[in-house]
Amino acid sequence: MTDLQSAAWTTSAIKPAGMAYYLKKYRRVREDWRVDFYNEFDTLLLTFENDEETVERMKDDDELYAMVTEWMDVALMMGKEY
Repeated sequence: MTDLQSAAWTTSAIKPAGMAYYLKKYRRVREDWRVDFYNEFDTLLLTFENDEETVERMKDDDELYAMVTEWMDVALMMGKEY
């Protein structure tokens, strides 16, 4: 995979809007891709891949934002810290 197909994003202030914005560049990528989001302590928080549901939800900005916030809620319930 090239850099665009496999990326990691680390920040001390992960926000759903920033994550959604970052994922937008993968809308037109046809090859397999994976994006990992880490917190400032290098703990994996979320991973998105080009599965059918993810690609479909990424077509609409509102759906993309909703998908990110839903998975952030799941990560928080699992004890992940942003």
